[in-house]
Amino acid sequence: MRWSLLYPQVENIKDEQLRLLLELLELLFDKFNAVAAAHSVVLGHLQQTVASPCSQYDGDIKLYDMVDVWVKIQDVLQEDEALRIRILQNFIFCEGW
Repeated sequence: MRWSLLYPQVENIKDEQLRLLLELLELLFDKFNAVAAAHSVVLGHLQQTVASPCSQYDGDIKLYDMVDVWVKIQDVLQEDEALRIRILQNFIFCEGW
C-alpha cells in the first residue's frame, strides 16, 4: 500500500514543496538571465566606446564577452555547493519537508 493512501495530506504537502522548489529555481534562473541581459547592454556600450574613432584606447583594451558571462554563471552554479546545500536545507527545514 502506498504511503500517500494512508496519509494523503503528506503527498499534497510534498507536492506543494516541490512546486515551491521549482518556483525558486525558476526565479533563480530569471535572475541569471537578467544579469546576462544587463551585461549585454553594458558590453554593447563599452564596445562602441572602445571602437569609437575618438577613443584613446586604440584596441589596447580586451573586453569580456557574453560567453565569459555565461561561463561565470555556470561557475557560480557548479562551484558554490555550500550555498546550494544551505538553500536546500533552509527550504527543507523551514517548509517542514
